[in-house]
Amino acid sequence: MTDITISDSGGNDISRRALSKARDMVQWKIRALETFVAPLTDLGLRVAVGLVFFKSGKSKLLPNCENGLICIDPSKANLFEWEYIPNWKANAPFAPPFDAATMASLTTWAELILPALLILGLGGRLAAFSLLIMSLVIEFWIYPGQFHEHWYWIAILAALVARGPGVLSGDHVLKHFLLKKSKKG
Repeated sequence: MTDITISDSGGNDISRRALSKARDMVQWKIRALETFVAPLTDLGLRVAVGLVFFKSGKSKLLPNCENGLICIDPSKANLFEWEYIPNWKANAPFAPPFDAATMASLTTWAELILPALLILGLGGRLAAFSLLIMSLVIEFWIYPGQFHEHWYWIAILAALVARGPGVLSGDHVLKHFLLKKSKKG
């Protein structure tokens, strides 16, 4: 490449080779960010929002369950009957699909399973979408007007639905494993 000199508005000469090198350096830095920082960011976002929901689900459990399965704390289940369901009925255009006990059980299971899947990145988009719907229900029908508390969950989950869980995820590993297997046979 030959050096061609261009003058800027101040009369300073700018070499095309220098501009090309600068562009290459910027592109290299962007590739480095995409390769190393973006996957860690995706993982961090999944863990951050996943832990919020997992802790919420865990808080609804009894510490000692006699039947060996998951037992929901009756005082937490009562929140559905006394607070969550009445708020839903007051704010939603339709009735809740289940009674308070069923809603408490389904919500607890969802808050334990979906975050675990999200953090592992297994079914990442589906888990993020399900938690996004749960967040929107909370925002609009259970605690309307509390957007300042939930906006970041909604933003993170929407980004994960749009982008997927990233390369540091079970989905990515399975995809590459299945692609490798399908190419062999």
